[in-house]
Amino acid sequence: MKEDTRIVVIGTSAGGHDALRALFKDIPADINAIFLVVQHAATNSTSYFAGSLAEVTALKVQYAEQDMVVETGNVYLSIPDFHLLINGKKLFLSKGPTENLSRPAIDPLFRTAAANFGHRVIGIILTGLLNDGTSGLQAVKNCNGLTIVQNPNDAQYSDMPEFALKTVKPHFCCNVADMGQKIIELVASDPPEKKEIPKYIKQEAAISMKIASRIRLEEEIGEQVPISCPDCDGPLWLMEHEKNIPRYRCHTGHGFTLESLLVGQSAKIEESLWVALRTLEERIVLLEKSVATNKNRGFNTLVNSLERKIEEATRSRDTLKEAMNIPPPKLNEEEFLKKELPDCA
Repeated sequence: MKEDTRIVVIGTSAGGHDALRALFKDIPADINAIFLVVQHAATNSTSYFAGSLAEVTALKVQYAEQDMVVETGNVYLSIPDFHLLINGKKLFLSKGPTENLSRPAIDPLFRTAAANFGHRVIGIILTGLLNDGTSGLQAVKNCNGLTIVQNPNDAQYSDMPEFALKTVKPHFCCNVADMGQKIIELVASDPPEKKEIPKYIKQEAAISMKIASRIRLEEEIGEQVPISCPDCDGPLWLMEHEKNIPRYRCHTGHGFTLESLLVGQSAKIEESLWVALRTLEERIVLLEKSVATNKNRGFNTLVNSLERKIEEATRSRDTLKEAMNIPPPKLNEEEFLKKELPDCA
């Protein structure tokens, strides 16, 4: 890797395969850049996308491996259930806590790239759901790296590029078909001026690399709030350095934007309701067995007490079932079609 080699980090989710094929198809093999790609994937999924992407690009495409030394003209793809990070010239695969409900997540890659290479990084957000990657893109920008977002109107799923466009105010926004040429132009030009890496970005990169005490760091870079982590039930800290992107971390390492935290809480609520329903059903069964046993023993007073408890548990169970029987929302197709997405202009 040369001193002027550019590090291009790309984050995508739903719809990412088509977008990546379009982005990479015109980029030459001799470009002085290294490409690192995170695409959200199911934990147990098996991907053959590297072969598909290699068919349309002159670049060498491969899946990331632990301690792999990065080289120019290569595309390194994330693998399911591992965060893809970079530390110096080597890749690092982490089984660390999820961020924004995902592993691999986009933010950790962008932060570690920004912490290591600063102004030489080009961060790109493509199609996807929710808003993973926005905080990482802000970190790239705060280190004087360049930022690109896919035009939300061009994206198959507009959430990620729309949120990044509104929040980060990226340097460039374009259709994915034009992005390859934009990357070629940026790599051929001088990078922005080098600047000191903000301390909080180094600290959060250290958390992702698991080389720092998380409890101490969370206290340095955030303020504890009266909200618990939906993944581990530990306390959460509100990160203080990105006021336009509310983010939360627990000392275990789970990270959330406000939107992903709400999604995580919804899943936790549903899980808790099902656990409560199952427990009530089991309690009724056990109480009924106890009634039958104690009737045979002639313990009538105890039987009456147990039967009252059965009635209470049954009412609680039925109330819970009714509360969980939420009708699906009515989709207003006309309202959906009228939704206006922000345009690059």
